[in-house]
Amino acid sequence: MVTLEEIQHIARLCKIYLSPEEEKEMVKDLETILSYFQKLKELPTENVMPALSSIEIYNVEREDIEKQSLTLEKIARNAPSFQEGFFVVPKIVGT
Repeated sequence: MVTLEEIQHIARLCKIYLSPEEEKEMVKDLETILSYFQKLKELPTENVMPALSSIEIYNVEREDIEKQSLTLEKIARNAPSFQEGFFVVPKIVGT
């Protein structure tokens, strides 16, 4: 099913080096993978609808309700350093 030349060609396209032993092993591995796909082709799928996902997808919506947010004082209490309405953080970019 898969030839050594095809494996060598794929390796060149991927720009990887495979030893002769790895090439032979890759032939076996790809043949195994392709045999699984062949088994899948044998399954009766005429009456199966295509699916985009294995789970049902739906939007979760909630009512947009306005509510009171935290006060500036409560926010400042949780910050390690807060001055004049701003979070103070260490300088990370040199000038």
